[in-house]
Amino acid sequence: MSNSYSSVLACIALLVFLIGCGGGGGDASSSAPVISSVVITDWDGNEKKIFKRGDSVYVEITVTDSDLDVSYLEATTYYGDTPSDPADGPEVIWLESQSQPTMVYSAVRIGFVAADEPSGSQRTDFQVIDKENNESNIFTEFVVIE
Repeated sequence: MSNSYSSVLACIALLVFLIGCGGGGGDASSSAPVISSVVITDWDGNEKKIFKRGDSVYVEITVTDSDLDVSYLEATTYYGDTPSDPADGPEVIWLESQSQPTMVYSAVRIGFVAADEPSGSQRTDFQVIDKENNESNIFTEFVVIE
């Protein structure tokens, strides 16, 4: 009887452990996206860090999300003289559905147009949010408006 009682307790302990650990496997739906690259470009896809007034600004962004559920990109712009106060954003840019874990989203037009912005240095923070509201790392890029 003592042996059978020990076996039942061992089974209960194992069951409690497995439930507490999510059934022994990882929960893929909880993975956050990761931005590995952001390239600021002009309309032709050429990397660019200096824009003239009137230029449109685009971004090419590389994102990895193992559960294939990226949703949108947030872009928040700060002017050089207000490094902690957002001048614009966050702007929400919806991304197409993933067909593989790592995607390169090209020619994503971000809202600010150099004609509308003051001259000088700008910082833009990029972050991707997935359908489970997991947030990626923040990837920062700088441009100059002449």
